[in-house]
Amino acid sequence: MPINVSWDNPEKTIIRQDINAYWTAEEYGESVLEMYDTMKTVTQTVDIVVDMTQIRNFPTRMLASAPRFNDRLPPNRGLTIGINVPHHLVSIVRIALRLYPRLGRNLHFVTTMDDARTIIERHRQRVR
Repeated sequence: MPINVSWDNPEKTIIRQDINAYWTAEEYGESVLEMYDTMKTVTQTVDIVVDMTQIRNFPTRMLASAPRFNDRLPPNRGLTIGINVPHHLVSIVRIALRLYPRLGRNLHFVTTMDDARTIIERHRQRVR
């Protein structure tokens, strides 16, 4: 499976999307909707971690899914943190956010899972 979606902790407050090796825009879209559906099974805030450390390609047509993602965004979405997101993808994401700013709310880019956990913990301390 090129993209895996799973809970990161037993409290179900962090969901992970691990993108491995070669993947397509269609697979990515399916995994995002799976992640959203999974998040809707709980009521608490859920932070999203997208780990691109293992990717080997970057598919075309990534922007085409942005309207669908925006329309289906769960209300309990907290932070979204990308790990090792390639620079060209960060640029594409920033373009998409001009059209769909709600997708970029609380968006961060880091290089390790430890960095992602630190951002999540600091954010949770501020909102308590």
